[in-house]
Amino acid sequence: MLAIVSLIYLLRARAEERMLSRDPAYRDYVENVAARGLLATAKRRLAPKTAA
Repeated sequence: MLAIVSLIYLLRARAEERMLSRDPAYRDYVENVAARGLLATAKRRLAPKTAA
């Protein structure tokens, strides 16, 4: 039963993402979060520093 509910949730999330990606404001938001969000900040802080 849990697998079925999880599958339905996954399909709905994908459909929602497709619908939202048509909106330019949402695409800007996604790009902003990818560049400045929590995971992007953590990657920058944890990445090894290279000597230039």
